[in-house]
Amino acid sequence: MANIRYFVSDIDDAIAFYTQKLGFSLEENFGPLVRSSWCIWYMPTKKPGTQPAENGLTFKVRVQPKASQNQVDGYSADRLRLRVTAPPQDGKANLAVISLLAESLGVPKSRLRIIRGHASREKLVEVTSITPEDLEKALNALGS
Repeated sequence: MANIRYFVSDIDDAIAFYTQKLGFSLEENFGPLVRSSWCIWYMPTKKPGTQPAENGLTFKVRVQPKASQNQVDGYSADRLRLRVTAPPQDGKANLAVISLLAESLGVPKSRLRIIRGHASREKLVEVTSITPEDLEKALNALGS
């Protein structure tokens, strides 16, 4: 689910209005709402889900190249956030992503590959020879 924005003049009145209109509490059903003076943002905290693929399982990642250190940085919506020191040139950042994920998930690099997003920060990664339960468990441990 994407971020949901409601533009209103009074935040608390808007929350009450949508709670009444929808018939349930926004925060109880969707999680924390971030309030500002002019809008309400729903910030999903959903952990990345795995999807079956041709040869294994896939999951989404968002990469920040040229970071100060290589690290897994939790979740953003349904994507695992990664920071890598490599620049996004000549596939160096993609190699760093594979290395970081292999080390973090405890699988060989040969079992990981980027399916989509070679030239983008948003990537779809495939991992082979792992059960869905083991991958979900490993991803949940990485983002906590």
